[in-house]
Amino acid sequence: MDFTELEAIRAAETYWRALFGADWSPTELKAPSRAAEPAERLVASMPVVPGLMDRVRDAAAEANSTPQQVVLAGWLTALMHLNDLERQTLSVQVDDGAIMPLTFELDPGADLPPVIEQVAEKMAAALSHKAFPYLKLAAEEYGLLPPAQDLLTPLLFNLGEAETPRAPIVMELRAKGEGAELVIQGGGVFASYGYLRRLGAAVINILEMGLVRDLPLSQLELLAPDEITERLQRGTGATSDFAEYVRVEEAFAARVAETPRALAIIHGEISLTYAELDEASYQLAQALRELGVQPGQVVAIHTPRSIPMAVSALAALKAGAVYMPLDPDYPVERIQLLMEDSQAAVLIHSEDAPPTVPADVKHASLSLDMPGGRVCALQIQAPSQSAPADAQAAYLMFTSGTTGRPKGVLNTHAGVLRLVRRATYLDLPPGVRVAQAGATGFDASVFEIWAALLNGGCLQIVDREVLLDSVELARFFRERKTDVALITTSLFSQLASDDPAMFAPLSQLLVGGDVISPKQVAAVYAACPGIVILNAYGPTENGVISTVQRIDPARLDSISIGVPISNSVALVLNRFGRLTPPLFEGELYVGGAGLALGYLGREEDTAKAFVPHPYVPGSRIYRTGDRARWNAEDELEFLGRQDFQIKIRGFRVELGEIEKAALSHPTVNEALVLALKPEGAAEYRLHCYLGVTEGFDLDSWRQQLIDQLPAHMVPAAVWAMPELPLTVNGKVNRRVLAEMRQEESGGAEAADDIERVLLEIGRSLLNLNYLSTDDDLIRRGASSLTAAIIASRTRRDLGVRISVADVLRCGTVAELAALVRKQRGQGSPRSGVEATPAQACLEATPQQVRLFIEQSKQADACHYNLPIWVELPTDIDPDRLQEALRQLVARHEILRTSFEREGEVTRQRIHADLAVSIAQAPAASDVFNALTQFIRPFDWQQGPLWRAALYRDTGKTCLLFDIHHILTDGYSLLRLFAEWEALYRGHSLSGSPLQYRDYACWLASDGGQAHLAEQEAYWLKMYAEKPALPDLPTDFPRSGVRSLNGAFLEFNLGEERTISIRRLTERHQVSAYQFLLACYSVFLAQVTGHDDITIGTPVAGRLAPGVDDIQGMFVNTLCLRLRPALAARFGDYLREVAEMTLGAFDNQDYPFDRLVAKVAGERSYGRSPLFDAMFALQNTGLSKQTFLGGSIVWTPAATGAAIYDLNLQIEEGESALRASWHFNRDLFTTKTLASFRDRLLEIIDKALNDVNGQIRTLNQDAESGPVALPEIEFEF
Repeated sequence: MDFTELEAIRAAETYWRALFGADWSPTELKAPSRAAEPAERLVASMPVVPGLMDRVRDAAAEANSTPQQVVLAGWLTALMHLNDLERQTLSVQVDDGAIMPLTFELDPGADLPPVIEQVAEKMAAALSHKAFPYLKLAAEEYGLLPPAQDLLTPLLFNLGEAETPRAPIVMELRAKGEGAELVIQGGGVFASYGYLRRLGAAVINILEMGLVRDLPLSQLELLAPDEITERLQRGTGATSDFAEYVRVEEAFAARVAETPRALAIIHGEISLTYAELDEASYQLAQALRELGVQPGQVVAIHTPRSIPMAVSALAALKAGAVYMPLDPDYPVERIQLLMEDSQAAVLIHSEDAPPTVPADVKHASLSLDMPGGRVCALQIQAPSQSAPADAQAAYLMFTSGTTGRPKGVLNTHAGVLRLVRRATYLDLPPGVRVAQAGATGFDASVFEIWAALLNGGCLQIVDREVLLDSVELARFFRERKTDVALITTSLFSQLASDDPAMFAPLSQLLVGGDVISPKQVAAVYAACPGIVILNAYGPTENGVISTVQRIDPARLDSISIGVPISNSVALVLNRFGRLTPPLFEGELYVGGAGLALGYLGREEDTAKAFVPHPYVPGSRIYRTGDRARWNAEDELEFLGRQDFQIKIRGFRVELGEIEKAALSHPTVNEALVLALKPEGAAEYRLHCYLGVTEGFDLDSWRQQLIDQLPAHMVPAAVWAMPELPLTVNGKVNRRVLAEMRQEESGGAEAADDIERVLLEIGRSLLNLNYLSTDDDLIRRGASSLTAAIIASRTRRDLGVRISVADVLRCGTVAELAALVRKQRGQGSPRSGVEATPAQACLEATPQQVRLFIEQSKQADACHYNLPIWVELPTDIDPDRLQEALRQLVARHEILRTSFEREGEVTRQRIHADLAVSIAQAPAASDVFNALTQFIRPFDWQQGPLWRAALYRDTGKTCLLFDIHHILTDGYSLLRLFAEWEALYRGHSLSGSPLQYRDYACWLASDGGQAHLAEQEAYWLKMYAEKPALPDLPTDFPRSGVRSLNGAFLEFNLGEERTISIRRLTERHQVSAYQFLLACYSVFLAQVTGHDDITIGTPVAGRLAPGVDDIQGMFVNTLCLRLRPALAARFGDYLREVAEMTLGAFDNQDYPFDRLVAKVAGERSYGRSPLFDAMFALQNTGLSKQTFLGGSIVWTPAATGAAIYDLNLQIEEGESALRASWHFNRDLFTTKTLASFRDRLLEIIDKALNDVNGQIRTLNQDAESGPVALPEIEFEF
């Protein structure tokens, strides 16, 4: 092989590594439905007419590409419009059948020709490197396992003639006469003819526009002009003539003239006719005018659901003002806030309950008698100086304020009239009886009041205590002969569960506010044959109701939110404001006659939310922030909030998906999931609240969720109750649920002080808001690390020595407490770590000494650096971040520590002060390369032994953080980042913590040495007989000095295998760590041909009482000795491994170097002492923690070092366990590691299938001695 060939191979490898090593994220499309996978694939074809085909050929010739590549450019642009992403990764198949993955970066501001040029360039580059075994590279080094044949992505474009694999979606251009046809294949959930045709049509429409007009990609359309017209028509409700009146009070006056003696409003025993209501509101309007109320000014109404509320609203409108309801149940602070923001000119309130309003809020006040609603007294506090809101406005309704300060929405007279006058979505005939169930501050009350009073009907006021009692509300409906009611989904669910027949008197029931349960709807339809149930959707910003579906009892499998109501608009648009085709999701925009004027006094917020209509010049629409799509029945399907995602343990989680799974249990009627962050906790915890029926079994429900969802999506805390609490507006009261304490959860309470202390320890360590004494600690997230710290804190707080094995064996706090009671009085443990006098220089700990010596052997290496990067918010404040870091360094001495050698003694020197700065990282192609350039060796004697920088890329800011292992470990870093975030956010931390020097002093003291001496006997017994230390089979001979030249093989254990591991370990009461360790030892026995195996494993090293909150390096290495005899049954061996590891964890503080000195004998500097293979199941939680919203990514690959021959690191992925197998590339090839991976997975699978089989059966050649390495075939 000559130099040119070698350079070509290197260039090819660099090309494919850049593709796979970047943020590999294959483009996906959302399926049109959740239907089961059909047996046959569907094929749809779309004609490409000759005129368009000519333009395609011309564009290809101009870009020196092919017609197929031009069409691919069209598909890429369509994908950008459909998934809102500028980066697209899919596969292409070429003439010889080869399939290559490609990534494209699209610029929404550019036009189509640059995309065509990029396709041609990317294709040329990929073809020039096609000979390189890129699929093998992807599988072996990046763990990218092809889902179908040689296909790494779900989307495939066929550029050649060869038969394509069965990918989820395949697209190709086929010649046909003078024109051509675009052929789209779909399999599985994409086997929908309508979906595939619309996808093909989108590509053709992009090409039609993009090849004719010089438009930016963002302005191209997915729909043809006639389809746009059709979608706009479908998204516009029927036109009804509500504009016979301009203002609400005019419509009311017409009803007074028509039926003056008809009953207008009734509350208990008190009622008013239309004439009486007109007169009462006229008198109050006169009083308002006398107070100087001007047209467009705001009048606040502080009354409960009552006749005076309706009187006051009418009076305000008659005075030309805007009414603003204030619910008396609002907290004082909220009322004060709304009065201040609204600049209300007058406050109307009941005589006996005036609200508390600050003196500096200027308004006049007016009190009414209750319940008649007549003026009782005027009390002018100060002349009104407030500016008019808007002459078009009828009412001001404030949003809930759950995401910040409430915003006042100014809604118009036209919005009210379009909602209830000549409405086509429901029947409101003269005399209609409408229940007022909505709280006065809830916009449902707008529908209820005016649906009755503007149609000559009767408003029936429902008292709150009646509304929440199914028996009393049923009596109310029956006795009042109510026709129409509007209630929230949450309240409907509870009432329907109590008595579905209670709604029988109603002719129409509107339900809205959340996803409705088909179970409850079916029950009500069965019990109330004459009723019509309407699913209503709409934000306050578009006048209460925007879309409605009249629910068909025969179609309860999928309840949509219907279509726009009369004189309303609903559009589904992508991020560029372009219409999405039916079956494809986007953001829901609403508008029409119900559109609000905007947010009072919030011009910037108004401009963001109320945007120009992209297809109707001069018109506006409102961005709801909800995801939706038009379904196959041409109805709108609600898909959840666009921002209703949270990051849990490093994974993006949609709370709605968990709620849906929770509701699937037959005894659950309601489900709400909240992501809460307990005080001082590092991450959010999932809390699930259930409304359940009799017979609900928590274990059954939890097991169903475990079977359906990944582990990180199973809620940590669950509350079950007959029904969820509601707000005054009838929605689920999230605040009450979030503040629930343990005694409300149904779990066992603490019986004594011992259990109370243990519960507090468990809650703190597991970041739980609650923990009951009968909760399984392992299921609630306990690991060997947390078990060690529970043991340590129990010794510290309760004065009783318990072991890690005790914690893991006991399982629950109740069982652990019983053990503590039993052991009390049997001798007290040694004293723990305590504060010591400050000193600048002291001897290093054994953990530090080992790292110092190992690092000194290769001072210019970075193998003990811990490089980390975190993506930060784009608005990060660098100065604030640096100041928080400065405070952190001042708080923890270990961050101000350097090291030096005096003769045979290694010392740590603590500096009183240290300069703290966050540098700017130089430019790099991506964050990984930036981190690789950023890390470098540290100078032991010149602190700090850490560094930080900000790396900025297009639209992205990342923190780069590099720290030497001698200062810290995974658990310390977890707490370090949590404290850093707290300081950045302005939170104060608890008082002075113990320092690492306190631990060092304790360890060197008699107490510390006695602690280690107690553990020494365990290890000397284990190694009384010297271990065999068999050689691993290597591709290359060892040198006399150990190499650090490392590489990584990453792979995924798969969701199905992960679930099987979880079930087996629960069944056999062992941990996943113990099972995987047993399998790993069997693998090592097979490849070495020996059954005396030693494996290194890192442990927390935090058994000493008092060390769990100290920052520093505590991690110790345990050398485990395992004997997987061929004749042994795997299940018996697994129990042996479990017992052995528990014993080892109980003695984990014994320094590894001491063990080496006593049992290792003669040292070889070409390998590690006592073991060559390391194993760890990472459980510190660092990879799952977030820092200022971004995942903390520890990136050992950036060092390029391998400390051990083989180092298998496994951690929990989003849906499956994932592995990173570090190896020394001077000993092994990637091909050998791939064969090792396959053999290990085979052992795992056979153990899962037959746990009681003999170990000899776990591999077909188990008795053939050491494994033969795969034949090396040089690829070049």
